[in-house]
Amino acid sequence: MLYYSVVEGEGISGPETAVSAETTALSSCIGIVMRNTERKFSGLYHYPANMIEDDFTWKTILQMLNDIQPTQIFLTAAAGEEVLKGYDGSKKKDRVAVCGFLKKHLPKATIEWMPDGSFSNYQMIDGKFLVNKPAHIGTGLRNSILEKATKQPNHHGRKINAHTTFYGGEYDGEPPNAPKHDQGMKKIKLLPPGKGSSSSKCILS
Repeated sequence: MLYYSVVEGEGISGPETAVSAETTALSSCIGIVMRNTERKFSGLYHYPANMIEDDFTWKTILQMLNDIQPTQIFLTAAAGEEVLKGYDGSKKKDRVAVCGFLKKHLPKATIEWMPDGSFSNYQMIDGKFLVNKPAHIGTGLRNSILEKATKQPNHHGRKINAHTTFYGGEYDGEPPNAPKHDQGMKKIKLLPPGKGSSSSKCILS
């Protein structure tokens, strides 16, 4: 099992029997776990706090939604001071914005808020899909994202090995072009923030 660690602005996807991932520490960010239960295909995006209006951020999320087409989404907000001293945690306004953005694009998906925490992850253990449990990766290795992929940011997915697709990356201003990886799924309608409307309200747990 490949087990990846993603920093702010990075995402990973792949078959859930072959790929799993965790965020680095959540100080004010939100972990977004996406799962397609029919395809058994999942991913994780480390959402950078207060950036849903940022072009690069929402395009990266939408690309992951297109590729994974999740039927389930699990959101983990940063717990803040009670877990990580000196950090404020995720703001309510940001939580509502992220949840509303996801509901707008995937109104039929189940979106669940997990308890606030200091990290987000997903893994398949003994046939069970687990979210935010201590890492149990057996003989697998904890993999850092390839520096080349991280330093060549693009919201399109890029294959970094036979199973894993990488999204986002570090960027400063307009990201350079990078090869696009298309999962071959039927495209969902993409709308930027503030466009369209959700069929259901975002309820915070």
